[in-house]
Amino acid sequence: RAANALFRILLQKRWNFSLTEMVENNFDLFSSGKEVRTRLYDFLQERLKSSLREKGCRADLVEAVVRDIQNPFQTSGKLFSLKEMMENRPDDFLAAFKVVERTHNILKPIQLQERQGIGEVKPDLFQDEIEKSLWTIYNSKKESIKRLIGEDAWAEATVQYGVSFSEKLHQFFEKVLVNVEDPKVRQNRLAIMKEINELYTKPIADLSKLMMNP
Repeated sequence: RAANALFRILLQKRWNFSLTEMVENNFDLFSSGKEVRTRLYDFLQERLKSSLREKGCRADLVEAVVRDIQNPFQTSGKLFSLKEMMENRPDDFLAAFKVVERTHNILKPIQLQERQGIGEVKPDLFQDEIEKSLWTIYNSKKESIKRLIGEDAWAEATVQYGVSFSEKLHQFFEKVLVNVEDPKVRQNRLAIMKEINELYTKPIADLSKLMMNP
């Protein structure tokens, strides 16, 4: 009940601050161990998800958006912006969904630890014009997308992400084989997919968690 009340107050009052920082300050006061912190964060995260589902948000969208309890008000803003897009601007939402889904699927077989070691994109390893073109788009659009994210303009960032990458990414998968035999070229192409995927999924939502038919 206390956790439910906490999130109800935070969301109703629209308090935009770091809940994680507040919890950490209390942990420091009481010298709690790491295990207790982990259990509390997991519990609070589940309570936050439950609170958002009760507000009429579909469960898979909640799972896509809620990663932590860092800022519940901001998380709620992301969630309801995407919910509104799914209901009223389905084509714009679907474009972003397809980019996330396709980049996720090519990265999915790679273990998390291995994915973190993919490394940076190396343009000198490009072998196809579409690779070059896709990477050029990424570098030309990433700052404007990050700016929108920094302004909490979740819907606008989603639209720009989908518009920027959906068509060129489709061409890329039609003409370029990612998992080629050359390990350096393969890793470099995976690095492009990782950069495009995480440009959106880390700050906004992992849309690959959605159960929908594109």
